[in-house]
Amino acid sequence: MENVAKLAEKRKIDNLMSNLADDYFDFEGRDKDKTRDLLIQYFEQHKGIVIHILSTRFDEWDSLRAKIQTEMAISSGGAEVLRKLIKFTGETYRFKIHLLKTNRQWQVQFAEWKDVGVEELYPESFSSLKKIFPKIL
Repeated sequence: MENVAKLAEKRKIDNLMSNLADDYFDFEGRDKDKTRDLLIQYFEQHKGIVIHILSTRFDEWDSLRAKIQTEMAISSGGAEVLRKLIKFTGETYRFKIHLLKTNRQWQVQFAEWKDVGVEELYPESFSSLKKIFPKIL
């Protein structure tokens, strides 16, 4: 997930899209093409994106399939140092992701996400967030 987050921060849309399976869809029925459009729109509206992976839980795992939940803090705009000073964390999200291994590469087959408040984060995510933003809450 760290690699995917770095690609998003650098706005590497083609690289991000290569992480999606050919039959990818999300919880709102978007396929790969519509997801590309969503990313382009998001990147146009948000400058200076910073993504912190807070934690990842493995719900299911075998040699060819996995289901994970990962929580992250996503912010954009001003410098990271200023965010820490003013206790700004941006938005916190929980992603549910189904992965499929094809040709020795894990690809996202399905994704669902929702905005969660800091108080809704898993304990391990909240602990990670406190390390990044010690003055939060």
